[in-house]
Amino acid sequence: RVGLIWADAEAYADPPDKIAAMAKGAKRERYLDEEAVRVNVLAELRAAKQEVVLTSPYLIPGKKGLEVMQGLRERGVKVRLLTNSLAATDEPLVHIGYSHYRKQMLKMGVELYELSPTRVKRSWKLGMFGESRGRLHAKTAVIDRRHVFIGSMNFDPRSEIHNTEMGLIIDSPQLAREMLRLMDLDKLQASYRVRLGKDGETLQWLSLDDEQGEMIQEDEPDAGWLQQLWLNIISPLAPEELL
Repeated sequence: RVGLIWADAEAYADPPDKIAAMAKGAKRERYLDEEAVRVNVLAELRAAKQEVVLTSPYLIPGKKGLEVMQGLRERGVKVRLLTNSLAATDEPLVHIGYSHYRKQMLKMGVELYELSPTRVKRSWKLGMFGESRGRLHAKTAVIDRRHVFIGSMNFDPRSEIHNTEMGLIIDSPQLAREMLRLMDLDKLQASYRVRLGKDGETLQWLSLDDEQGEMIQEDEPDAGWLQQLWLNIISPLAPEELL
């Protein structure tokens, strides 16, 4: 439970003409409306000095997102991401786009976590959430344990190009602590930590179990082989900008 906290905040919303501009073929990097949500969130991320902790149900960083992460890592800023696993997502096609970037993010030193619906149901500490489907929906970022973003924007092409979004950027160390506490609970109790195997190319999913200790899987956890086969077949046909 998070109590009421007084704090200064700025609200941002994408203007409706964003969609018209994109439909006419406007260059994304040229669409820099000062009220646009993505522009202001990326500015906060780039200004981070110590740590960025981000949750996004749909995570497709793209070239620009990788450049932001690379810049942060080169300055020694910790970057931690929590998103849905293949088994948790309600949009398997989006997982295709996300999976193309996992190795690149891990090689940069980004910490990557994927929510597990199976582990959510087993975790009594998550309260009523443990009775649900176990799917991440929150779009948040905590920057330097002080600034908090909460809004509708995913870190994916649809939020950047096709949707109009809104959100708050809040200046509150107290609220940031509460958000990080909730995120840590998700990471420890209800998610897998994704890492590179010893060969530096294969992926591994780590989880902590009270009875069996650390467990390592080398295939997409909680997902059937038919679903994985289907995604591998259609992966080349899925245009990233529409995911």
